[in-house]
Amino acid sequence: ALNGEPLTDPAQLKEQIAQLAPGDEIVLTVRQPAQATAETDSGKTDSNKTGAEREVTVTLGENEQGETWLGV
Repeated sequence: ALNGEPLTDPAQLKEQIAQLAPGDEIVLTVRQPAQATAETDSGKTDSNKTGAEREVTVTLGENEQGETWLGV
């Protein structure tokens, strides 16, 4: 999700970011893929293995063409 709005495919993320300005802060909600086993060796549930969601706040940058950019 981008700023709380669900996205159905990666192209939507690109389209939404293109409408924003470099320097804007966005909140991405990301979900880690669920793994077959969500239990640790100690028998406790590991939230990182259950497809848990988390929010990440990032500041958009600018690419060489002057366009808004999200990347590493």
